[in-house]
Amino acid sequence: MPVIHGKAMVLASLFLFFFTSCWKDDSPSLADLERETFTLRSPSGQSIRTSLALRRETQIRGLSGVRAQDFPDDGGLLFVFLQEEERSFWMPDTYFDLDIIFLDKNLKVVGLERNVPHHPGRAEPPPIYSTANYWAKYVLEIKARSPLSAQIDRGDTLIWDSAPTLEEIERQILGPRN
Repeated sequence: MPVIHGKAMVLASLFLFFFTSCWKDDSPSLADLERETFTLRSPSGQSIRTSLALRRETQIRGLSGVRAQDFPDDGGLLFVFLQEEERSFWMPDTYFDLDIIFLDKNLKVVGLERNVPHHPGRAEPPPIYSTANYWAKYVLEIKARSPLSAQIDRGDTLIWDSAPTLEEIERQILGPRN
């Protein structure tokens, strides 16, 4: 009997080795995706070089601590949430004014706050500005002085022009289903 058990163990080990070596999850981690740059396009076709805020800790940090010279004029930070809901943003510890663009599930601009004042701290007066509430799935922050800013209006729809798609990124956020 021990010989059969030993053979069964060897066969099970070989099957497991074969299965795990053939099945690989080559999808990038959320941290890897956050280090990449993606392209959003304005309705006029202008590119917005977009970084992503996918993980809770990255969303909390946002652009806090980022200096104006370290953030490109054609850059943006897109906060990706899994559901549309009421959202409001505030900007502690920021060093440049922003336009904050609230987007629905189709990347349509449902709210837009221009020239949101920077606030280089958390406790210093004046109080930290907080946006109104908007029903949104995504939120895009861009420099207020950006030439792109003037080209985006409420009701416009932005275009995701990158791979992977936003749907694929959202599946990555959800992780494997049991």
